[in-house]
Amino acid sequence: MNCFDLPSNRVLSKNREVTSTRWQFAFALMLSCFLFGFSAEAAPPADLLDQSANSGIATDGAQAPETKDDDPVEEPRPAKPGQEDLNEAIVKRIDADTPAQLEGVAALLESAIGKGLTDENVAFAEKMLGSIRFQQAQEIAGGLSQLRGRRARRAFDEVLDLLDDAVRLDDELVEAHLMIAKLNLLPGGDRDAVRAATTRGIELLEDEPIKLSQVYVLRSLTQSDSKTKRADLDKAVEIDEDNFEARRFRARLALEMNDIEVAMVDIEKVLLKNPTDEVLAGEVVQELVERDRVKEALGLTTKLLEAQPSEGVYRMRAILHRANGELEEAMSDLDKAISLAPK
Repeated sequence: MNCFDLPSNRVLSKNREVTSTRWQFAFALMLSCFLFGFSAEAAPPADLLDQSANSGIATDGAQAPETKDDDPVEEPRPAKPGQEDLNEAIVKRIDADTPAQLEGVAALLESAIGKGLTDENVAFAEKMLGSIRFQQAQEIAGGLSQLRGRRARRAFDEVLDLLDDAVRLDDELVEAHLMIAKLNLLPGGDRDAVRAATTRGIELLEDEPIKLSQVYVLRSLTQSDSKTKRADLDKAVEIDEDNFEARRFRARLALEMNDIEVAMVDIEKVLLKNPTDEVLAGEVVQELVERDRVKEALGLTTKLLEAQPSEGVYRMRAILHRANGELEEAMSDLDKAISLAPK
């Protein structure tokens, strides 16, 4: 065939297959990166890679080999029954935003999985479906505070069902695990579910110390014995020394365990970070006085006043001085408290 001859139908058909498959491959790669980020897990569906290889498309930048009319043509692998639904779901997922659109994509993905896909595409479809279930749960949870009574309970249960479905489909959806934990900390929640969700979150957050420390605090709230609770809080502070919520919880627990030294370290750090928290300061001073640790209470109030003079803390220290028989110091602190009182 010279350059003026029309290409045969066979060549035209082959070119159309190559072009179509090239677009399928490129589109799947782009969408995978869009949905899941640039990672090994976000690879395009394997059967599209197979199709590109069978079609002579060079996926590594190499030029595809030329074919001649008389060369044998390797037929592409037949698509699995659910591939068409998966392809449609991929396209519709890009613009899916409303509840109806999201549910439509979810239905297509469930249909694709049910009809049959390659193992790689099943994993791909399940990750997509898991992300949709998580998004649906977030949207419903956003309106929970506006509901009351049975409607609130039904919506709460629906959110948990969606989240359970999300982590079943994609067990690495760490934000879904954490949302399960936080919802179950509410009245009527399941403490065992909190413990399971936070434990999985700890496994997934090894490389994110700030979040990891926060999850240890969440799990500590479900521990039934003081030693286990203390171990979680110790770990939270070890990972992030600036986790003041962890220090606040650990200080209270340390006081209950009569570990005054640790309690004082944590309380000082918390209150020096926020010296105007007179409620917490008052609770701690009261706990120390009840344990006959007036000296430590005086030391704490003095440090707080050095950081931020306030009427309330001066009054606290005045009471402590009086309890210690130090009447002159008590009167001096009362005078300072009065001078700081609103006029």
